Amino acid sequence: MPRRTGGGGGGRRAPRPPPPPPPAQPPPPLAANAAALLSRAKERLYSPSEDREEWLRTVSRAYVEGVLLSDRCLERGIFQPQTVQALVAAQMAGEARSKVLGPLLTVELWHRLFVDGDPPPVGGAP
Repeated sequence: MPRRTGGGGGGRRAPRPPPPPPPAQPPPPLAANAAALLSRAKERLYSPSEDREEWLRTVSRAYVEGVLLSDRCLERGIFQPQTVQALVAAQMAGEARSKVLGPLLTVELWHRLFVDGDPPPVGGAP
């Protein structure tokens, strides 16, 4: 008998396609009181911006004035001295200027540490 050649079912089958992925599962439901717990947790967390204005006017007043109103800061040439003096005066008079004074303090202290080569302050002294 002659041998068969060709594609007449010689034993190889086409690979099977992979099975379809399982259906997506919905996320588990939240606990009934999760929203209330989250709300209470947010109320108890301290936000530094809440007291920053008062803190700059009271506890840190001498520090802020000592750094930003010093001859060294005002003569550095980075900030306009009249503007810095006006911002500090406005803050101390009760206006909210901490969002501007904070970056000014950061820049001045950075210059003192990295440009002027001053040692880091100990105990918060300017």
